[in-house]
Amino acid sequence: MDIIVCLAIVFSGIAVAVMVQRSLPYIRFAYPTAKAEAVGNPFLSEGVLNQLLESRNITSFKNTVNSYKDFFIEGERIEDIHASLDEYMIQSVESLKKESPKGLEEFYDRFTEFLDSHSLKSFVKSKIIGVDIDIRPFSKTFARWIDQMKKLEKKEILELLMKKGVITDTSVSAESPEIDVQIDKYVLKRMYESKVPKVAENTKKEFVERMTDIINIRNILRAKLNNLDVEKCKNLFLGEGREVPRWKFDEMCTSKDVEEMISRLQGTTYYEPLRQGYEDSKKYGNMELIEISLDKILLRTVRDLSNKNFPFFGPLLKFIVFRYYEIRNLKVISKGVYERLSKDRIKPLLVTGG
Repeated sequence: MDIIVCLAIVFSGIAVAVMVQRSLPYIRFAYPTAKAEAVGNPFLSEGVLNQLLESRNITSFKNTVNSYKDFFIEGERIEDIHASLDEYMIQSVESLKKESPKGLEEFYDRFTEFLDSHSLKSFVKSKIIGVDIDIRPFSKTFARWIDQMKKLEKKEILELLMKKGVITDTSVSAESPEIDVQIDKYVLKRMYESKVPKVAENTKKEFVERMTDIINIRNILRAKLNNLDVEKCKNLFLGEGREVPRWKFDEMCTSKDVEEMISRLQGTTYYEPLRQGYEDSKKYGNMELIEISLDKILLRTVRDLSNKNFPFFGPLLKFIVFRYYEIRNLKVISKGVYERLSKDRIKPLLVTGG
């Protein structure tokens, strides 16, 4: 065979191999991305939420929710309905994990740890003061730890958590926010360090950095609302995120009030939404609206990441974060309907858009 023909065949084979290699990420992400986009997140839509707010009773509420594709909640007591919603949230993550490229499994497992972190905090603080509470974590890691801690005394529990790298000091108390802060640091670090495909790495990092900023700002906000002193406020720092370095966090802690604290965020993407949230909180006499503005910032963040990283990890990340806030909205509405609160009381507490 002519040498030129042989070379042409070889180079054609190399070109095809390169094209296949470059297209593999698209192939691996195609199905889960298409499914997530098709299912969507209806319970962040103001129109859909308004429909739920018209529910006459909890049965009417459940029927409306269950009429949407892939949704099913059950229970008569509000506690059972909320447990059903939590179960549905985890099922959403697990379903996406099965359908996503295998390289994302560790991230999904650690995102589940993040979802479970509130339960872990409650369990540890209760055990420290000698109170037993029944919780059922979905994370296999946290479930194993809690089974161990059920049999331990306070000192042994703290020693176990220190051995696992969750806390750095066994002198922490249940009354201080130290346990909350150290568990938050742990789950955020675990998410940040989770192994993901190369095409997803930058998206994962920016997501965790933004979450770190938002939780840091939330911690300072609560410190100001609860009149925590400056040094205690500074101890709430979780680490540097995207736009809030240590020096800015400390500076915000020295603010005399919430308005000054927010003003110190000028020049960041967080300033304007927080300023608007603060104005709304004054208008409606409800300081929770500032925190809801932080939730909306996170929704906007994952929407932007979805657009930047489409059709890879971005849309999948957006789906599970949006689903988290859908579940939150459904809990707020179900509790309001159960307690026969007016629509005007419930609606401002909902997170919409994204």
